[in-house]
Amino acid sequence: GTSSGSGGSSSSSGSGSSSSSRGSGSINSGGVSRGISTGSPGIQTTSTVPSGQMFGGRTVGGGMRNGVYGSRTYGSGYPGNNTTTTGKGTTGRNFPYFFWPLTFGAGTASYVYHSDSEYGRPDNSSRPGGPLYTASFQGQAANETFRVLSDNSTMDSLADSLAQYCAIYIRARSGATPYSGANTSSPKPEEVIQYYRASSVALSLDGYNNSAVFTDDESAPDTPLPPLLNMELLNCLNQSIGAHVPLVGEYSTAADGPGLGNSATRVQVD
Repeated sequence: GTSSGSGGSSSSSGSGSSSSSRGSGSINSGGVSRGISTGSPGIQTTSTVPSGQMFGGRTVGGGMRNGVYGSRTYGSGYPGNNTTTTGKGTTGRNFPYFFWPLTFGAGTASYVYHSDSEYGRPDNSSRPGGPLYTASFQGQAANETFRVLSDNSTMDSLADSLAQYCAIYIRARSGATPYSGANTSSPKPEEVIQYYRASSVALSLDGYNNSAVFTDDESAPDTPLPPLLNMELLNCLNQSIGAHVPLVGEYSTAADGPGLGNSATRVQVD
């Protein structure tokens, strides 16, 4: 990624191009430079991070595109169904998609997000893909602002992909800007409506306040979304993130294509 983020215009049409649907780049994960692509199906094999590297002994890989969807719970979006891949929080987790989980900065209200000591602050340059960036997308209603949060390399291609595929529903958008943490700016953990790719990408809605993030009770229900929410824009953003979020691996025609969905499982956000 670049130090300036993905940029982008403030117009509703965005600046997506043919390259954005096949966006590529590289990240450093486990001491190895790895190519990423919006058309990668993922890496099915796993390997162990060598000792001496950050998080030595943990595994990377094993996550495929059809498993990128999580829920509103921080710690979701991990493949598999066992005690190491489910439940709130990301402490001690492996990295099935090579990227690290998001961190929301010091002073965050819920204990499960106090991950600074493990994964660093939002501006940690050692993070695969670089520091965290966020971009906003406004619906036709003035009070509907969605935000995407992820590392810089991911945002370089994803922000333009979303602007391209969801242009018909977007009134305005902002280019990607550095994320300083939930104590000073959105998105905040309680505003997140969907996590992806082992909680390394989040989609949020300004003003949404999910009370479930303030308790360690795994069975606490999520607060319902506002009843008059523009579901067309939300569903477009949600499906497009699943289809085009960059994954480690090479471009595959089986994993990418125009429009929504493609090989990614479509998950309805309600």
